[in-house]
Order: sequence, then structure tokens, then C-alpha cells
Amino acid sequence: PNVGKSTIINYLKGRHVAPTSPKPGWTRGEQLVRAKSWLLVLDTPGIVKTAYTGDLALDVIRGLVDPGTVDDPVPYAYALLKRVLIYNPDALREAYGVHCDVEHALEEIGRAKRRLLKGGRINIDETARMVLKDWITGKLRYTARPPENHDVSEARN
Repeated sequence: PNVGKSTIINYLKGRHVAPTSPKPGWTRGEQLVRAKSWLLVLDTPGIVKTAYTGDLALDVIRGLVDPGTVDDPVPYAYALLKRVLIYNPDALREAYGVHCDVEHALEEIGRAKRRLLKGGRINIDETARMVLKDWITGKLRYTARPPENHDVSEARN
């Protein structure tokens, strides 16, 4: 989900024919578009019911669930930040200009981005939602190498 399928179709067509949004699940149905006189492209949703794992944290991190709809975004943001910092220790500095460990990440990001409540306290919920949205839209990123001993034949079964 959210890899830019509709954006590529709009680019190929040269005008806005497929709706786009950073929100997961925006493309609802299939749309056949003639991008060029010789090219037909089928725009489809990136999220299908079978993609959901039943693990809400994993579904939020994978971009299958809109972070704006979860009751408490904080545990999901911490789960994401833990992964991000394992694979890209500089990710928080690159995205937010902060350098810290997971335990203090939301506070430092909230302070840096001025996500404050009355009295100057950090709005942790709003900061967590922002981090999750930044992940979905590509502002916060990391990549992980596949395991060294990955057996492709097992993955096919």
C-alpha cells in the first residue's frame, strides 16, 4: 500500500485521472485507464482484506490502517521507532533533527516539532500520530536487508 500506483498512472496519463492520498485504502475499486494510446493500466487498491494480519500494531506499521483512526497511537509509534532505529540509527536526525534512543524519541520529536499542550508539555498522542503518518508518507524511512540465510524455496510454500 501507499507506493504511488495512482500517482504513476496520473504521471503517465499527463493529468489527474486516478485519485491519490497519503491515507491507506484511498483507492477503493479498480479503474482501467488508457495512459497512452498503446498502454492500458489497471489502478487497484493496494490494501485487500487478506493483507490484514489481525495484529493491529503490524497492520499500522505496514500502512494498512490509517493512524488517525487508532485509539492510542503511542504503542504503535514506539514499535515503529524501535524498528527504524535498529536499521537506520540516523533516521530520526534525518527526519526530525533529533538524536535519541527509543524511550525518549516521542518526547524529543514532539519538542522539535513543537507538538505542545498548554503549559509547554509535549503532546505525545499527536506526536505519535505524526510519526506514523510520516512513516506512511515516506518522510521517516528505513530499509532492512533480507536475512543472510533466507531460503527462497521455503517462502514459496
